[in-house]
Amino acid sequence: MRQWQRKQAELASSHVREWSHFDRLRQLVAKFNIERYVVLPRYVAGQWFRMRVVEGATQAQARVADEPMGDGRVLFDPITENPERPPLLSWICPSPDGRTLAVGVCADGSENNTIRLIDVATGRKLADPPPHTLMDDWTGGVQWLPDSSGFFFTSITGAAVDFVQTVYLHRRFPAVVRKNSVSARRCPEILMV
Repeated sequence: MRQWQRKQAELASSHVREWSHFDRLRQLVAKFNIERYVVLPRYVAGQWFRMRVVEGATQAQARVADEPMGDGRVLFDPITENPERPPLLSWICPSPDGRTLAVGVCADGSENNTIRLIDVATGRKLADPPPHTLMDDWTGGVQWLPDSSGFFFTSITGAAVDFVQTVYLHRRFPAVVRKNSVSARRCPEILMV
């Protein structure tokens, strides 16, 4: 079966390449080609945050700009973590006040990622990200509290094959107590970290 499939693929490739309009088709495909997973920019606190793969790069950078698709400036570039084998930037999530950008970074080629926190004003990595491993980016990475004092995230608890996940609340600084705030005392299944 594989031999037949291989021969069919070779036949199709040779037929398409012999077509008199093949070069024009290649130009049009290149012109309208887009990234496989387009991540739309997010507008937060008067700024646009997005992931962008710049020409010549293999991995996306996290950027902030004044316009949705503006070049802006780089907040996180995976190549700074490992120039030989840059990790994958899985997701980005700006805090509601626009001061902190949480990013998910996958260094081993799996879907497992860890959180980095970036100061938006300076572009520096902050020293207080949670150490936990996230299974993937399907939950969007982190979910910030409205006052930007922290965020919820899910993490693997135990072996990845067991697929046991726990919801955590990571506090960056003390929050103003509000009437409807969530606390670990009222929700024992939420662990404070």
